[in-house]
Amino acid sequence: MGTGSVIVEPATPEQGSPVDMDALREAVDFLRPALHADGGDLILMDVDSEGVVAVELVGACGTCPLSVVTMTAGIEALFKQRVPGVTGVVARTPTVQLPGYG
Repeated sequence: MGTGSVIVEPATPEQGSPVDMDALREAVDFLRPALHADGGDLILMDVDSEGVVAVELVGACGTCPLSVVTMTAGIEALFKQRVPGVTGVVARTPTVQLPGYG
């Protein structure tokens, strides 16, 4: 993905979320160049009231066999270290809707 990648972000985190959204955006901006260097990117999908951040890895990162390591040792560790209120990070898989289904 290039510098024109799309960031999907919840308009507002779930009510009562302890996550500092400004710090979360800064952490994503800090992380993004490393993901771009590997041909991938991160989409911020959701932040719940328990401080769990849901992300989707896309591009090469989304199909990489090491994405679990990237998620736990990289993204989750970074977010917990840099973003007040983050208690965990979960991976979301893309939802594909086929014509005529659902």
